[in-house]
Amino acid sequence: MAGLVGLLLLNTTLGQGAFTMADLRTQSTLLADRQEAMTQGLDQQRSTSALATRAYAMGMVPASSTAFIHLSTGKITGVAKPAKRDPSYRVVATSTGPIIPSAVPKPPATQIITLVKPPKTETPTDGDD
Repeated sequence: MAGLVGLLLLNTTLGQGAFTMADLRTQSTLLADRQEAMTQGLDQQRSTSALATRAYAMGMVPASSTAFIHLSTGKITGVAKPAKRDPSYRVVATSTGPIIPSAVPKPPATQIITLVKPPKTETPTDGDD
């Protein structure tokens, strides 16, 4: 009789361990999915479009000229001029986010931006035609 009780106890313990292992595998899968989603969100925040959106929101504008300082010689190459906000440049942003399983919390949506400069229209001139 003691052998039968011991076998029953061993069988119960093994079954409980199997359920625990299945729960841990499920949790591991969910955590891996969450890590992937967070990595994608971080990559999107590091993208050039997200950078441009944040820079534009802070009032930064594209540079119209550049200058470089050669550290070894101290020589300055080029002439930098103050940048001015060009009203024809605008940031066009659309909200996107990664496709994430519903069990994984969604990271905040990021912005995709495009700098758009409309083509210049030529003004008609009075010709001698």
